[in-house]
Amino acid sequence: LSLKLLRVLNNKAGIAIVYGGIANNYTRKGELDSAVKYRMLALKMAEESGSKKNIAAAHGNLGELYYALKNYPKALESFRYHLKIVEEVGNKPGMIIPLSNIANTLMTLGKDKEALPLLVRAKELSDETGNLEGLSIVLNNLGTIYHERKELTKASGYYLQSLKAAEDMGDAWDMSVAFFALGSINLDQKNYDKALSYFQSAYQSSKLEGTNEKMQNALWGMATAYEKKGNSGEALKYYKLYSASKDSLLNKDI
Repeated sequence: LSLKLLRVLNNKAGIAIVYGGIANNYTRKGELDSAVKYRMLALKMAEESGSKKNIAAAHGNLGELYYALKNYPKALESFRYHLKIVEEVGNKPGMIIPLSNIANTLMTLGKDKEALPLLVRAKELSDETGNLEGLSIVLNNLGTIYHERKELTKASGYYLQSLKAAEDMGDAWDMSVAFFALGSINLDQKNYDKALSYFQSAYQSSKLEGTNEKMQNALWGMATAYEKKGNSGEALKYYKLYSASKDSLLNKDI
């Protein structure tokens, strides 16, 4: 239905969905300020429609935009509203994503201690409900906290769990994050062959996702692993590929 007809019908839930679609288009074009404007309009319509589900989703989407804009206080406010609404309606699986988003924002602000119990709660809810959505991100964040604390065995355990969850969901993005993290840990532990294998897998997953920055990271990892192994020829090859990838999208098979 067109926006004009939805207005005539006073279908506020439908109007909210259309505004959300407009916001998505602006987000894809990188016009985030315009995206925020339409997300706010979508939230207003969702609130007027009285749909708790739509209101929760609108707050979550708005939080992601604020996070992208590095407006972390606003992002936290939106994510906390999202969590509050899904808690109120007793939607336990629906709590996993906002808990993860709040924790991730706190980690970005260097507040890992505050983030940890939220991630543990999200993991418990996933186990309790059997809902895998968002689980790989939760586990990756848990791995990151313990990696930063130099508790490498515990970090590896979470990253391996994250990898399995991402594989089960077919999520190449989260797979690449877990593969790279496992490569970094094995690099620290001087397990260079294992590190190399993980970085190669991180590259392939990133390539599937089409994420140049993650491909660059994987190339850097491979170059470093070869250097540590004493294979200067291969190290130089991958350092050159890494440098070249910073200026252009990588489509080269390795």
